[in-house]
Amino acid sequence: MSPFRHLRRIQHLRDIPRVQLRYWLKVGSRGDKKAYLSLIRCYINLVLEYLYFSGFEVEEERREVARKIFHGAWSRLQYANRVSDFEYLLFRILILHSAPIESIRDSLARQIANLPPYQRFALVAREMEDWHPYWIGLAGRVKPKTISQWLKDSRCLLAHLESQDLCSRNRRVLKGVSRSFDRDLSDSKKLKLARHLEEYPRVKAFKSEWLELRCALIELRQDLRLPDEDQETFILELGMRLTADSFIQPLLIHRIFNFLRFNRFPEYNPS
Repeated sequence: MSPFRHLRRIQHLRDIPRVQLRYWLKVGSRGDKKAYLSLIRCYINLVLEYLYFSGFEVEEERREVARKIFHGAWSRLQYANRVSDFEYLLFRILILHSAPIESIRDSLARQIANLPPYQRFALVAREMEDWHPYWIGLAGRVKPKTISQWLKDSRCLLAHLESQDLCSRNRRVLKGVSRSFDRDLSDSKKLKLARHLEEYPRVKAFKSEWLELRCALIELRQDLRLPDEDQETFILELGMRLTADSFIQPLLIHRIFNFLRFNRFPEYNPS
């Protein structure tokens, strides 16, 4: 029977208060495996989904790479003071992994695999895991408006819309439509946007196309997510590999720098 069987099942990062994540990070950095495994449960599906869109189509290979990623994050855990530090660390390790994408059979997945790693991560985190753009910005160490730009560009590419061919007014409406996918609008703003869409049919067609693509992504997400039983197996196998001896101890100067701005941690070799 798994020693980690009592760990809480988590479906979405948004379901867990950040204060709870901070607690698991703090206790986990002291060598508590159960706390760390509780923490990474919030990120398992994100990592597996990103890896799929990075060319790891074979399920067992994808899971094994994910276990290596979480092990790499575990060994560097003492460098992270904040949850956003851990997410940035995970993000930096994650984008180092890629595989040939020619074998990806799903056409939508292949298009996403062709996106730059930063944009791919933002799209997966937002559309597959419902991360708020602010959280994605913290994880990527970029401003939320940059995340909004990445998401808009990715959606246009996947919906086959050349935004540079649009007039300035069309582009402003397009920007508003893309942002409406990521935040709740007041009734008055929804009405105003609907009126604009009637004036600009190309942007209206883009919205319809993206809503269809979003449904396709949801179906794909369901296929990629680990069932509860498989998640327990994943956690068990990962937990067996974690030891306090594998911790890389940060130098005092690195602790000081990372307290101010997290960017000092040992390089990770994906091989």
